[in-house]
Amino acid sequence: MSAIHMDESMFEILTNNSMRWGSRWEAKSDRFEVHAKPYPELPGFRWKMAYWVGENAASMVLARSWLIDQGHDFELVWDMAEHPNGEYLGWVLLTDYETESWKEINTRETA
Repeated sequence: MSAIHMDESMFEILTNNSMRWGSRWEAKSDRFEVHAKPYPELPGFRWKMAYWVGENAASMVLARSWLIDQGHDFELVWDMAEHPNGEYLGWVLLTDYETESWKEINTRETA
């Protein structure tokens, strides 16, 4: 059996977008389907960050697995908003985990 070894840079490669999450997304909550049991109607807005990985299920599984391996909690949702070409924005991982890139942004903004 072989294992896949990832680091944060690979996690960032899997994501095609990331931004701060939180209550400001409540107005757009109808565009997200929650993939958790039991199935709540709305995603949690307590999380700090959202990482989009697109429609590719393999990318979602790898990014999800990396968060689990690193000990980070998360919530998995599907973003039904569409790109101009009609593709869905796809899988989103909501989490309190911040990549080093986001930590640097936060440091600059609070300085």
